[in-house]
Amino acid sequence: MRISKAHRGLISLKIVLLIIVVFVVSLLIIYLLGRLVFLDEDYKLFKSVKVGMGESQVQELLGEPDKVYYASTAPEHYYVKYYTYKKRDITNKVFIYTRMEYIAYVYFDHENKVEYIYIGGT
Repeated sequence: MRISKAHRGLISLKIVLLIIVVFVVSLLIIYLLGRLVFLDEDYKLFKSVKVGMGESQVQELLGEPDKVYYASTAPEHYYVKYYTYKKRDITNKVFIYTRMEYIAYVYFDHENKVEYIYIGGT
């Protein structure tokens, strides 16, 4: 059986499209798996902060906070837009750390020890 040039061209086009689709899907899977691993690391890091830790210990683990609010000067709604939060008064100060999908509010007492941690998402 003879295949015409038009049919051969159509078969070649289908093969090329299939290869492109497989390639794109593979890249998407690799990206999503990498993101899951990366996000999991952020969450684990936030969970490593414990009540009673000092300010310097928190900064050693998480680095400099993205925002710092003090009880005396914080706005009423100090929470970061587009992330979840738990409404809470600031006793002394709060360090806010944001990552791609997670946020951590680390609250300190008057002795600069962690008194509460909230970890949320987008």
